[in-house]
Amino acid sequence: MPLESDVILLRVFYVITSKPNETISRNDINVTKRNVKIENLETFANYRVWVQSVSTRGLGVSSIPINVRTLEEGE
Repeated sequence: MPLESDVILLRVFYVITSKPNETISRNDINVTKRNVKIENLETFANYRVWVQSVSTRGLGVSSIPINVRTLEEGE
């Protein structure tokens, strides 16, 4: 079910917190999707992830970042 608004895409940002000088990565996803798979992350690493909407009126407010930790590969 698509989201009903003028939002045209969501930007998913993530950064590895153990490397504060590393460039932030971004994935743009179509709003008809309810999830996104972020791939090629380091194993047993801490990441900060947040989302920002983009609408026909411009950029929306970013979500509150969440902190997550990856498991070993394949889990």
